Amino acid sequence: MRFEINAKIVLNFILLVHVGLAIFDLRFLILPWIFIIGNLWTLYTKPLGGQWVPAKIDKIRRMLKMTDIRSGEVLYDLGSGDGRIVAEAARLYKTKAIGVEIDPIRVLISRLKLKFKKLDKYAKIKHANLFNVNLKDADVVTMYLLPKTVNQLKSKFKEELKRGTRIVSLQFPLKNWKPVKVDKENKIFVYRI
Repeated sequence: MRFEINAKIVLNFILLVHVGLAIFDLRFLILPWIFIIGNLWTLYTKPLGGQWVPAKIDKIRRMLKMTDIRSGEVLYDLGSGDGRIVAEAARLYKTKAIGVEIDPIRVLISRLKLKFKKLDKYAKIKHANLFNVNLKDADVVTMYLLPKTVNQLKSKFKEELKRGTRIVSLQFPLKNWKPVKVDKENKIFVYRI
């Protein structure tokens, strides 16, 4: 009887050692792939305008509030990422919110989130380059983009946006444009055409 208990203990110990080694080995097989895929993704997204950095929800709500957006207005979010600005605009203000995103994976994620949250009645995501989307029906344009891209959009805004359209930029101001509202703490800049 004593021999059986010891044999069970030894067998369990051997089993635990093997499982532990297998998990340890898997970690060393998986971690390099995570690193490789992450770096490949960075190389893929860099030419598209930069790596995606999500805006915090409290800043999004502040951005939307500063635009004085109303129900029924049309909002475009340029470089919409995972669609969080679009979702908040649709949920809080019942606007027609349109996200513009070039990354097909982010587009898919955004569309699924809108469907899951039952916001697809008010909001949609376009898979497109933000420079190729016509903004003539926009009442509000939001963006959280790199400074170079923000400033490249100025001529597009002048050509396409109607008088009274509000533009809100998170983090980076439009160079040589005077904002009508500024939240210095959150780095939110609101402009009016």
